[in-house]
Amino acid sequence: MDTLRVDIESPKIMGHWEEIMNRINSGDMPPDDVEKRPKPDDISLKPSHCIEIWVGAYTQKLVTERAIKQRRAAKK
Repeated sequence: MDTLRVDIESPKIMGHWEEIMNRINSGDMPPDDVEKRPKPDDISLKPSHCIEIWVGAYTQKLVTERAIKQRRAAKK
């Protein structure tokens, strides 16, 4: 998951993220055979919520970077 890009303009990439969230929400991930898997009661935030927070923050970062580039280009 750490190596998967976030590109809100790419349906293919965002489709991968949707699949990850669906598998986490359904309980498919992480697999049952993973040692020391936390019990549901031990998880304070659902993994999908964590991903939503991360994607939202990353998206905001991209929007901010784009706005900065546009302002710099306008000043030239």
